[in-house]
Amino acid sequence: MKVSVLMITYNQEDYISDAIKGVFNQITNFEFEIVISNDASTDNSDFKIRELQKTNYNENLSIKYLHRDLNLGMILNYSETFKQCKGKYIATCEGDDYWVDPYKLQKQVDFMESNPDYVMCFTRYQRYFEDTEVFQISGHNESKTYNLKDFMHANHAATATVMFRSLNFDLKYLNNSPFGDWVLYNLILKYGDAYYMNDVTAVYRRHYFNSDFYNPMPYKKKLYILNRLFLRIHGVKYFPIFIKQVIKLFVFNKLY
Repeated sequence: MKVSVLMITYNQEDYISDAIKGVFNQITNFEFEIVISNDASTDNSDFKIRELQKTNYNENLSIKYLHRDLNLGMILNYSETFKQCKGKYIATCEGDDYWVDPYKLQKQVDFMESNPDYVMCFTRYQRYFEDTEVFQISGHNESKTYNLKDFMHANHAATATVMFRSLNFDLKYLNNSPFGDWVLYNLILKYGDAYYMNDVTAVYRRHYFNSDFYNPMPYKKKLYILNRLFLRIHGVKYFPIFIKQVIKLFVFNKLY
């Protein structure tokens, strides 16, 4: 299996069809799979996923559907789903985002196959603000390389745009994180660099349910926990960054 598309969802009946169809529409010269994990949704997500599963029209795509009886929570659901992915590369798309470029996977696989020193690639994307129905292109228009230090300071990648090599990293750090994707990228980039493509390949929805600012845990506290976790992952080389981040959070009250 060349690529596993990892998709987690919870109560996203209004969005999950777009997410899955974006995968169905991928044009590739290789076989790939989508691993969908429904984290015990209480809405009609299960029905919609099963109906779409019957209509798969992509001959290169196989579907693995995991319906959980008990809610694990986003981070643990991601970790458990990751263990089910068999691909050489992992591409991620959460159930409320979707892909708009039918060649997204092909472009990223072609790059990764031709550049074995890179462990991750990601792309430009559109933000969709659901309350105002406005689309906004995010990211810059110059393709470039990012390294681990870049991702220590900030998360530069939108989840729906990322592809990375399937590596044997320690999932315990991911399970303890308030921001699973940012920690994941820091674990991956210990093995090599990431490449940013200026192609717009995905839409990231901004709405009430996926906004960190509506999370019960205060955002500042989440950032502090994240920085302590990075200190554990990277050790003393992260300490100067940790001090700067703590000062920024608690002295200057800046979240970014």
